[in-house]
Amino acid sequence: MRCHSLGKEGVRKYEYKAFTAKLPKARYGIDWEAAEKKKFINPVDFIEGISIKKVAMQARQDFAITASLPWVHPVLFSHEKHTQWNGCELCHPEIFPMAAKNKEQHSMVANVVGHYCGACHGQVAFPLNNCSGCHPNGPKWASS
Repeated sequence: MRCHSLGKEGVRKYEYKAFTAKLPKARYGIDWEAAEKKKFINPVDFIEGISIKKVAMQARQDFAITASLPWVHPVLFSHEKHTQWNGCELCHPEIFPMAAKNKEQHSMVANVVGHYCGACHGQVAFPLNNCSGCHPNGPKWASS
């Protein structure tokens, strides 16, 4: 509500355009990771009166997810980045049940319709058409 509040009533410290004017930019808008590194912002994973405080989970290691298409580099998933901004509880167990690890077939089609990574990316996180955000090496044919 404090950030994504266009057209809504609520308490805001700053207007979005004024607040983001000096933040680092990326291809698809604000580079939120760079803004955090430069200490322009300090994300929190809980807002009193808005979110539900859940028992903290232990963060897992980062890992690669093999792409289903042979010409696409793997996704390099960073638990560190995601838990720093959201905590584990935002995705587990609702979006990614831990018992189903590596058993479900994640796909861009599923993401685009709002499942898995698409529950946030394209909504409140960088968009799914920012391929290098998840596939940092791009398509394999482009790096040969």
